[in-house]
Amino acid sequence: MLKKYFMLAYLILFFLILATCAKELETKTETEIPVSEIEQLDLVKAKQLLETACVSCHSATASEDSRLAPPLEAVKRRYLRSYPNIEDFTTEMAAFITQPTEEKALMYGAVNRFDIMPPIPFPEEDLIAIATYMYQFELELPDWFEEHYQEMHGNKGKGQGNGMKMRKGNGN
Repeated sequence: MLKKYFMLAYLILFFLILATCAKELETKTETEIPVSEIEQLDLVKAKQLLETACVSCHSATASEDSRLAPPLEAVKRRYLRSYPNIEDFTTEMAAFITQPTEEKALMYGAVNRFDIMPPIPFPEEDLIAIATYMYQFELELPDWFEEHYQEMHGNKGKGQGNGMKMRKGNGN
């Protein structure tokens, strides 16, 4: 008989703890909820994809002459200027990576120097995960980056591309 009471007490305690945890999660706002284990796995995968697929061209350590594209931090900062919230940032970045065009490009100087990037045939959820990782975490910076960024952008908010007129093929 005593065993039944202990079993009943354990079950009640278990459900109380479960209810308390569920209630605590319901009361938290979006920004307070920690990244779930599933999201953590997605971000781990996103970091691996970023390091294997993106860094090969967007390297922070490549020399000036061997760079194939702007460093990821430059891309991140440019997207943040146009799309400061995470939903727009990730959606727009994924859309560009899927079908890059000069019309959708934000980094005119990079397009002039490196040309438009090739489309990356990743599933949309992987691209969103990569963009989310970029948005949420610090990226490796080249040693020269901060000085260059302040020189090119400072308080003016303009890059060396000077807008559409500097794009290839426009004759200007």
